[in-house]
Amino acid sequence: MDPEHLTAANTRKRSLRDTLSATGVAGDDDHDEESRSRRHIAAVRKEQYFVESLLTSRLHRHTKSPTLWNHRRWLLELCRNQSIELAGTNIGNDLTGIVMVSGERHPRNYYAWNHARWLWLSTRWQPNEQQQQQQELCRNIKDWCLKHHGDISGWTFLSFAMSRIADSQERADVCNEVARDVLGIAESFRWTGESVWVFLRGLLAARLLDEENARSFQMLHAKLAPPVACRVVESYKLSTS
Repeated sequence: MDPEHLTAANTRKRSLRDTLSATGVAGDDDHDEESRSRRHIAAVRKEQYFVESLLTSRLHRHTKSPTLWNHRRWLLELCRNQSIELAGTNIGNDLTGIVMVSGERHPRNYYAWNHARWLWLSTRWQPNEQQQQQQELCRNIKDWCLKHHGDISGWTFLSFAMSRIADSQERADVCNEVARDVLGIAESFRWTGESVWVFLRGLLAARLLDEENARSFQMLHAKLAPPVACRVVESYKLSTS
C-alpha cells in the first residue's frame, strides 16, 4: 500500500465499516449476536495488524506516514464507538510496541510521537491507578530517550507526558528523578547534542528542578553545552536573580 494514497486508506475504512454494519442472513452462522461479534473483532484485528505492520516496518515512508497514523487513530476511535475491545491494546503496549518501534525505525518521527500524545490524552485512566501508571510510562519513555538521545521528538514527548501528571508534587518528583538520571548519563558520556539540553533547559525554565538538580545542570551545561545554549541559560539566571 502506498503510504500516502488517501483513496486507498478511505477504501479500507469504507470496507471495514461495511463489514461491521452487515447483519448477516438467516441460515448463516453469522446471524446470531455472538457470531457477529466474533466476525467484527476478527475484521478489526485484521485491519489493526495490517496498519501496525506497516507503521513498525523498516519502510521509512510508511513509518512516518500521516495517512497511516491517522488510519490507526480512526481504527481505535471506531473500536471505542462500537464498543469493540481489543485485548492487549492499551497505552503502555501501544507506546512500547508501536510508537517506540516506529521511532527507532525512523528517527525524529514527529507523526509517531504526535500519535502518542493523542493516545495519552484519549486514555481513560483508572483514578486509583492513574498516578502510578503515568509515572511508570514516564520512566519507560525516559529509558527510550536515553537510548536515542539525539531524538528531539522523543524528548519533547517526555516533557509533555511529565507535564500531564496532575498532582504537582508527583510531577515535581518525577521530573527531578528523570533529570537526575539524564544528567548522570549526559555527564558520563559527555553528550553535547542539542536535543538533551533543550529538554533539560525546558525543565529548568519551567522551574521543575530542585536546587540540587538545577545546580548540577548549570555546572554540566557550562562544560558540555554549545556556546549559544550557554548564553540562553545565562539569560535565564539573570531573569530569575
